[in-house]
Amino acid sequence: MIRIGASLDRTDKILLLFLTGLTALLALPYVRPSLLPYEDNLMLFRYAQNLAQGHGIVWNVGGTPVDGGTDFLLLVLLAGLNKVGIPLIVASRSVNLISQILTVDIVYIAVRSLLKSARSLALTSAAFVIAGPGVWYIAACFGTPFFALLVALTWYFALKIRDEAHPNVTALGFSLTALVMGLTRPEGVFLSLFMVGSILYWRGFKGSKEILLRFFLVFITLGGAYFLWHWRYFGYPLPNPYYRKGGGHLYWGSLLQSVKNVALLTWPVCMVFMLGFRKAKTARVALFSLIPILGFTTIWILLSNEMNVWRRFQYPVLLLVLMVWPALLEGISGDLKLPKFEDLHWPVRAGLLGTLCLFLLSVLAFNEHEYGKEFGSESQRHDGRHDLALELRQFKGNNYTMAVSEAGHLPFDSGWRSIDAVGLNDAWVAHHNGQISESYLAESKPELIMFHAPFSPLVPPTQGTSVTQPWLQMTLTLNKFAVEHGYCLAAALSDTPYEAHYYYVRPDFPDSGKIVEIIRHTPYIWLYTGRLSMNWAMQEPSTGPGGNLSPQPQQTLTNGGCS
Repeated sequence: MIRIGASLDRTDKILLLFLTGLTALLALPYVRPSLLPYEDNLMLFRYAQNLAQGHGIVWNVGGTPVDGGTDFLLLVLLAGLNKVGIPLIVASRSVNLISQILTVDIVYIAVRSLLKSARSLALTSAAFVIAGPGVWYIAACFGTPFFALLVALTWYFALKIRDEAHPNVTALGFSLTALVMGLTRPEGVFLSLFMVGSILYWRGFKGSKEILLRFFLVFITLGGAYFLWHWRYFGYPLPNPYYRKGGGHLYWGSLLQSVKNVALLTWPVCMVFMLGFRKAKTARVALFSLIPILGFTTIWILLSNEMNVWRRFQYPVLLLVLMVWPALLEGISGDLKLPKFEDLHWPVRAGLLGTLCLFLLSVLAFNEHEYGKEFGSESQRHDGRHDLALELRQFKGNNYTMAVSEAGHLPFDSGWRSIDAVGLNDAWVAHHNGQISESYLAESKPELIMFHAPFSPLVPPTQGTSVTQPWLQMTLTLNKFAVEHGYCLAAALSDTPYEAHYYYVRPDFPDSGKIVEIIRHTPYIWLYTGRLSMNWAMQEPSTGPGGNLSPQPQQTLTNGGCS
């Protein structure tokens, strides 16, 4: 039987209770029901809702299965909770809050129980988790804390395996948690292999044979069964977003951003790794730790950096670092002839602890500024996409379709059928170079076309904000299709004319006139600033690709369309 933290004494258990309460207390402001989830997470909610209602893992009810969520086990867990009546937002934040608390506890236990480090170092590691971006992931409903919990638990078993003479039970625990980690997110498979590499480096092949046997037996049987089921159920072997964001290319910009993100997440403690190479014993620990840290940092060269909000893809590296860095300080007092902490006079000890507390508070303040500057406006104010989608929900039963670049609030909150023009949730787009086509749009004739453009009717694309070329191409394709097929430009909304949310409505169905009126008269808050948007389609146009879109200050609605 595996007993995590069995060597902790009474004081450690009291501190664990304190950390649990502190983590929950600091997270409370971030789980308020009034906070809107981040746009991207509504995509996972749509899959979970459809699964809970018995439709399978599909983007549109009645459609073919699509693996656009990537967080497979979290999707299943949320669907199960929703099935028993728990709202998806509540389920997501509850799962993530529990995950955050358990992660803090595991980090503390690992440092104290496995590394045998001082309580002050264990508390410091736990405090960095509490002060980190975890609470923002909870508020935004990202599944990052849930995945991070599995990373911490798997890494705990890897650390425990290092020095056990007969780690048969621990190896089984490592193998099973690694499998769950890989089933939760695809990158978890890579991370588990990197951890296996660390174990192999530490113990050698002879000392790792039994561990490797258990690991690959679990992965080949259970993991292989899942892989074959996934391929048969979805029709392709890998998650749909990989074909859209990866496609077999190398993204050197993503690698550079990944290195930068890891540095920003871990900078307070990563410098300790340099101290680890001061002698052979700690250098070995440093190399053991760096195998998964550097490996996981590097794999992001395989994907574009889209949707990497708040460095969430690299966040697991922080846990890998926090659970090992105290071991690199072993013997440093003697090596550098420093006095031991317990030998210092109490004013000096109090001063050092006070300095540490101030440092942690500064990290917390930095994260509050870094993550709150974007999400604060979206969470504390309305999001125009959410408010408009709720108005459009009255047409849910009419089998209308929207083609959108913003595939979160609009499809989920409205309940409409949806084409994800970006391709993350559309297998056809993802498998056709990640670009939607006019012929594909013509097959479905969507009643509503919406896209986030780097231009407006007043400012052509060449004068707009910079965006990646594929995104610009997508918006131009959607715009061209709408104009050439006679769609009504109901609105181009934002608080600046250099970008806009375009809303085109097909004019030849019964509710088109009413929908145009709803789009034009629903107050539309621009999420990034919290300011009320202007409808640039009702202003005088400029010339150019983004300025020939027929603004409509004098238009009236006849027969449900624009004239």
